Amino acid sequence: MSGFADLVRDCVAIANDLTSTLQANVTHYPWLSATKDSYGKVTWVAVVRPALVEERTRLVRNQQGEHVVATCTVTFLVPVAVDPRDRIVLPSGRETPIMNVSDLVDPDTKLPYMTQVALA
Repeated sequence: MSGFADLVRDCVAIANDLTSTLQANVTHYPWLSATKDSYGKVTWVAVVRPALVEERTRLVRNQQGEHVVATCTVTFLVPVAVDPRDRIVLPSGRETPIMNVSDLVDPDTKLPYMTQVALA
């Protein structure tokens, strides 16, 4: 008998399939892949990922627990680890700070089922 984790994993996979034509490509620059050259300049490695992009203003808590206004939510429906220091560039070319990252971690894979990122 499969557990609840299997059900959530399957439902997120179905949601990913059903919304594939609604997803836009965003450019994700993970902090962990950033390096510094010999002059101290940070070099980022870009990864293009499909995601649901919702341009909507809402109130979220930032990493310090303060209420802040987010103007966009990016939802990755595949396992993506996002650090608040990462950079995300929307299809429009807009890049704003990451205000909040929320995800539910799969106990079997130790990766998120899906990740929502609130942008300023």
